[in-house]
Amino acid sequence: MLQPRLTAWYGDEGKTYVYSGIRNHPLPWTPLLLALKAKAEGFAESAFNSVLLNYYRDGGDSVGWHADNEPELGGRPVIASLSLGATRTFELRRRTTGKVAKLPLTSGSILVMRGTTQHNWVHRVPKEPGSASRINLTFSTDFPGNASDFRTMMKFPHRGQRSWRSNGHGLLARVESL
Repeated sequence: MLQPRLTAWYGDEGKTYVYSGIRNHPLPWTPLLLALKAKAEGFAESAFNSVLLNYYRDGGDSVGWHADNEPELGGRPVIASLSLGATRTFELRRRTTGKVAKLPLTSGSILVMRGTTQHNWVHRVPKEPGSASRINLTFSTDFPGNASDFRTMMKFPHRGQRSWRSNGHGLLARVESL
């Protein structure tokens, strides 16, 4: 199956992950990935057992609207998404209203989504002609029963802190620089 970006799956032995009809068997953790995983776990305050590496060769590579809601991820998954390389726009769209929020993900930033985010929102990285290459590491694990406090807290690298209360629609995201 052709993909609009290059991917590789790493993780604990036996953590097979299926999405879009693609069955991923994990490659073993490398020392560098384990170090990045530890940073992501500390930031997200959650343990992870796998990571999907996404290589966007240029602004022509993308990923369409989707939610990380596969059964293997549990009912209320925690997702930590680390960006390295070119800044790309990350878009979140509310399922019921179609309202879109756009976040610039700079190199070294980490986005954490938890609670009911995957149930109430879809997200994507659209094509951005002229953009340079980027690597995204999406850490996840199956943690059924996570509680959501329905708050949104976002921190933008080098731009200070920006936060607001959610209107109860389950978007819980945080972005800052590692």
